[in-house]
Amino acid sequence: MGEWAEKDAEEFDAIAPAVEWIKNHREEILVGTVIVIAGVAFAAAVAAWGSYPGAGGAAGGRLLWGVPNDTVREASSVKIFETFANAAQFSRSQQRSAMSAGHTAEGELWRYLRETTDFIHQLGQAYCFEDYLQEVPSTAPPYVSAALDSRQEATSRRAMALALKGLAETHDSEQARHARVLVNLLNFLADTGQIDDFEDFFTHRLDYAPLAMASFATRDEAEAWLKGAKKPPSPACILIGDEYYLAWYSREDGSQDVTRDFTIEPYIEELTARGIPPGSPAFTGREEAEAWLATHPASPFVFLSIEGEYYFAVHHKRLKRHTLHPVALSLREWEEEKRAAH
Repeated sequence: MGEWAEKDAEEFDAIAPAVEWIKNHREEILVGTVIVIAGVAFAAAVAAWGSYPGAGGAAGGRLLWGVPNDTVREASSVKIFETFANAAQFSRSQQRSAMSAGHTAEGELWRYLRETTDFIHQLGQAYCFEDYLQEVPSTAPPYVSAALDSRQEATSRRAMALALKGLAETHDSEQARHARVLVNLLNFLADTGQIDDFEDFFTHRLDYAPLAMASFATRDEAEAWLKGAKKPPSPACILIGDEYYLAWYSREDGSQDVTRDFTIEPYIEELTARGIPPGSPAFTGREEAEAWLATHPASPFVFLSIEGEYYFAVHHKRLKRHTLHPVALSLREWEEEKRAAH
C-alpha cells in the first residue's frame, strides 16, 4: 500500500465497530480510504452528493466498498481506490497549508481538485479512470487536455494550473505521483465532457439529494442494465422504483450485484426527529402529488401526505424525477437495518 494508505488505514475485527468509527470520523474520511475488517480490505466511498447534519448513508455519509477475498497484504484490487485516497490526502494537505497561510483562493482550488475524486466515485467511474490512466501519455511537461483551452477563465483551468505548479514544485516522488493523479483527474473530466457537470456538483452539492446515476422501474431492468453495461459502475447508487440500490461490479473477479442501499432513510430519520412541518401539502393520490411536484420541485426534500399518510419526497435533479418514501415504513425498515448491522 502507499505511504498514506498505510498510515491512515484502520483495522477492525468486525463490521459494527468499523461502521461506528466511520460515523464518528465521517468528516475526516477521504474517498478511497482503506479500512480493514477481519483482514479484508475495504474502501470508503461517498454515498451522497450533499450532506445533512447527522445524516448520510449507513456509515454516516460514507459507505464501505468491499473487495471480497482480498487481504491487506494483497490489496492490489483496491489500487485505484488507494490512488484516489492518496491524491485526496495530498490535495487536503495542500489546502490546509494554503488556508493557514491566508491564501483562501488557492485553498478553494485545492478543495476543487480534491472533490474530483468524490465526483468520479459517486458516478461509479473509478475503473474508467483507471483505464484512462493507462492511456494518458507520460510526458514532460505533463499532458493537458485540449478541451481546457477554451476555459481560460474557468475554475477548472485555474485548478489545472495549480496542480501543475504543485507537481513542478515537489521534490518528493510519492507526492509527485499524487499531484500527477490530480492533473489527470481534470484531464479525464475534460476529455469525457464532464467538466460542467463536475462544476455544478462542486458548487451545488449541498443543495442536491443523494446522487443516483440511473433509474429503473424494476430490479430485473436494473440487473439487465448492469449485466449489459460495457463499463459497469464501481459502484454507484441507482433508483429502482422509489428506493435506492447499490449497483456494483468487481473488476477483479467479475462479480456483480444490485443490492438495497439505505441512503435516504437517515435523512428521513433526522428530519422527522426535528418535526414534520405543519401544513405540509396534502393530496388524495400519488398522481396528484406527482403533478404538484412537477411544478413545485422539492429542493431537494419536502414532506407531504397522500391519503393521510406522510411521505418524504426527494427531487433527483439529474434524473428529472421525484421519489416518494412513506415515512413510517422507511423509519421501520431503517431501524431493522441498523439492528441487523449490530
